[in-house]
Amino acid sequence: MRPDQLGTLLDGTEPPDLWFLDELIDCAAKVLARSANGEIYFVGRSADSVFDFLSGALAGTDWARRLHQ
Repeated sequence: MRPDQLGTLLDGTEPPDLWFLDELIDCAAKVLARSANGEIYFVGRSADSVFDFLSGALAGTDWARRLHQ
């Protein structure tokens, strides 16, 4: 694959079925609410989706520095 083709890797593929998105949003909201304005540490792989979601949602904010994996 050439570098100019990297953005085309997903061309022609179906979008993923995010059947769990509503639950992921609820879970992420609870994590933030229960953090009491503190640092948030994610331990283990089971929380990867929540970490990824919050990393994107909080990118560019002061809260982004509080997330740790």
